Amino acid sequence: MKVDNKILVITGGMSNEKELSLISGEDVARALIDEGQKIEVLEITDEKKMVLYRDPLLFIERKKNICNNERIIFFDNLDLASLREYNFGVAFLALDGTFGEDGHVQALLDLADFAYTGSGIMASSIGMDKSKSYEYVSCRGINVPEYFIVHRHDYNLNESIIKIKKSFGFPCVVKSNDSGSSIGVTAPRNDSELQKSLMEAFKYSAVAIVQKFIKGREFACGVLGNANYAKLEILPVAESVIKNFAIFTNHQKYYAKDTEEICPAKIEITLEKQIMKNAELVHLILGCDGLSRSDFRYDESDKKVYFLEVNTSPGHTKNSICPQEGRAIGMSFGAFILKQIDLALIKKRLQRI
Repeated sequence: MKVDNKILVITGGMSNEKELSLISGEDVARALIDEGQKIEVLEITDEKKMVLYRDPLLFIERKKNICNNERIIFFDNLDLASLREYNFGVAFLALDGTFGEDGHVQALLDLADFAYTGSGIMASSIGMDKSKSYEYVSCRGINVPEYFIVHRHDYNLNESIIKIKKSFGFPCVVKSNDSGSSIGVTAPRNDSELQKSLMEAFKYSAVAIVQKFIKGREFACGVLGNANYAKLEILPVAESVIKNFAIFTNHQKYYAKDTEEICPAKIEITLEKQIMKNAELVHLILGCDGLSRSDFRYDESDKKVYFLEVNTSPGHTKNSICPQEGRAIGMSFGAFILKQIDLALIKKRLQRI
């Protein structure tokens, strides 16, 4: 499938997940080049500026001296509307974390009247806020871990300890309420470790979420499709096996050698169907578009599946979980990228009718 539009790959960003975004941007750019697409790459920098690589190979090889190349254009602000003169038909968002998947860049793209991959402002902002997404999905019967939130500006350690001991006890899980890639996730086992865990979570967000530790297996399931505009395609379930670790931290997700991802997961059909159904419901409840990935824990003691979080802009390195799920049904990485671009164009076209 070839898209009859010039594609802008947007990558980088200002979050603590920027490096992952850049790897995704490289892999997406290479895949689209291999598919024969016309593309350019926009890198958003830490300084809230933009760099447009009119030749995508210059982005892929950006470690070389690029300052005097006429095919690279530097912008002093984040005025995405100024890119309209370059006649891009659609933007592929290879962005992670704050600004990239929380609704901010989506709002700028809407104002600039760009078609773009992934969810819009509302689904992106709710999906990024773990406690809000818990409220939404639990109202529709999806299990979520017991939890409470702690605000950095007025938190009381003793109060938090009392809450934990009265409800789910130690060990528990502590993470920032609106950060991705498992950054800042810890599993404190006692009072003193809890304080360290909260301080770690507060590095990345003003709000921490403290929740019951669900002992069991960890699964992920991607969904392709626009909630209001297209039939959904539920991707195979993947399992993350975390050897010698209790929880899936950022280190285990990207760097540990003894973390194994199995796709498709080797599970009984009833559990597979339950996870896939829940992932589909999350996508629909939040109104996600393009690609979403929901993460779950299966408690082998009570035989229940618990929703952990939704990613409205999952990682797009060629080895990320959702591309693995696509390959499991015979979809190449390039076809997986082009499918999302097609969904973005469908959504934009129907919005204009």
